[in-house]
Amino acid sequence: MITAQFEKYARLLNTLPFRASARHFYEVMSGAIMWDDEKADIPFSEIGWFRVALAYRSSLILGAPRKEFEAVWFALQKAAPAWPGFRGERCAPSEELVRFLAESKKKSSRRLDLFDSVVSGRSKPFSGESKNG
Repeated sequence: MITAQFEKYARLLNTLPFRASARHFYEVMSGAIMWDDEKADIPFSEIGWFRVALAYRSSLILGAPRKEFEAVWFALQKAAPAWPGFRGERCAPSEELVRFLAESKKKSSRRLDLFDSVVSGRSKPFSGESKNG
């Protein structure tokens, strides 16, 4: 997961200012929680390790660290120790964050199931039109 350009782009995260007013949201591709002050302009080719870090942090919030992601997390801590994503209140279990993650995963799963049923023809298309138009 750690790329040749990891250090360069990880250091960008270190320059992001913490905002107390930042809002969290569910980042679907990593299945993780993220705050809107945490992402720098990272190219698509580098986004994998970033999503792994988000997933690892969410596993910390859930109290079940995903060991397979630890190396990226620790490398990112070394490269970008001031990243807002490392703040204690964003990495520790809390009832609010655990509930938010659970609800978000459930909603995401339902949406994916609906999309799958439409695409596979087991359900009506979203527009209500027939499959053939």
